Parts: sequence; C-alpha cells; structure tokens
Amino acid sequence: MLVEEIGELSKDIRKIIGLPIGSHSQISAVGEEAADVLFVLLAICNDLKIDIEKELANKFKVINRRSPDKK
Repeated sequence: MLVEEIGELSKDIRKIIGLPIGSHSQISAVGEEAADVLFVLLAICNDLKIDIEKELANKFKVINRRSPDKK
C-alpha cells in the first residue's frame, strides 16, 4: 500500500510541475496524497513497534551534525 500511495503522490507532483502523466491517471489533491503516504507509513511503524518520534529525533541529530552551519 505504501508504494501505491507514493505512486499516487508522484503522479500529482508530476502534474503540478508540468511533467507528463498517463492519460488514464486521475489527479487528486497533492496534500491528500501526502497525508495518505504519511498515514500508511505511520501505520507500518506502529505495527512494527517502531518509535518513529525517537527515530526522527535521532535522524535530525545526524543531519545537524552534517551541516553545522544550520541553527
């Protein structure tokens, strides 16, 4: 389901930035598709007992170490 939702988001983004999409593709609101991707990802994390809040905090620490000029 996650890959399917990412595909739908990708189509909406391609349409917005002027890239071609399939003639049979239906476009919805890009924000809705982004929310769908996030919802499915969070559901997966929940099922796998991943503390996504902790993982995001750790990732931000790593990113901040890579670019020390950001505050």
